[in-house]
Amino acid sequence: MTLTSIRLSFFFCLFGTSTLWSCLGYQVNPIQAKSEYKQAIEAKSINAKSEMYAHLNRAIQMDPNEPNFHLALGTAYLEDGDLKNAEKEFYETLKIDSNYVEAHRNLGRLHIASEEWDKAILELRRSLAKPGVSSPQEVHNWLALCYYSKKDMNLAMVEWQNALKIQENALIRLNLALALKDLENDELAIQSLKKAVSLRPKLVRARHELALLLLKKKKFDAAKKQFNQVLKLDKEGKYALEAREYLRLIP
Repeated sequence: MTLTSIRLSFFFCLFGTSTLWSCLGYQVNPIQAKSEYKQAIEAKSINAKSEMYAHLNRAIQMDPNEPNFHLALGTAYLEDGDLKNAEKEFYETLKIDSNYVEAHRNLGRLHIASEEWDKAILELRRSLAKPGVSSPQEVHNWLALCYYSKKDMNLAMVEWQNALKIQENALIRLNLALALKDLENDELAIQSLKKAVSLRPKLVRARHELALLLLKKKKFDAAKKQFNQVLKLDKEGKYALEAREYLRLIP
């Protein structure tokens, strides 16, 4: 360690983060920082990303110890696919508040995006272990997807069931059905797809998968009904193209 770094470390420990930022040319101003944060949210609402990032960075410069600002910046990076900077901001959030549950939740999402399943499971478990996690059913769904990707079907099924115990959800039902289909448990897959369609009638993928399984079971009239619904909903999409081909072949 050089003399300069020793002096800097001593300075940082003695005066704290806020004073350090001030001496580096940034004026610490929590009230103005909140204003910048509010403007960042407004910019995001109209998809003005450059402005959003500018306001978030200014908010952090003015109040570097506010975890919400780091979380918001990390979430923005994550949504834009910048995983490296997203991870940095989530860890900054946890340095300030080690119990910030949404930082663990978002780190789980980040590791899913990079297909680091064990790391994702660890962070998602940490988020569930703390009070206040938002939409816990989504966290259980992500855990199920992690286990599914690791070929651990038993734990995947457990997590999907945990998610559905909290709240019924069409996309979770679809995920569960696709897993059951892989296991060749067609009857339970059909039940899950029917529930998905009842929850969200315009969920094209669920109707398409349901039609395929009904066709496999030789329930031709029921399959035709679902394929026709796919045509109405998807029009010229890939599912509609497949539906037309199947409708030509069904007796």
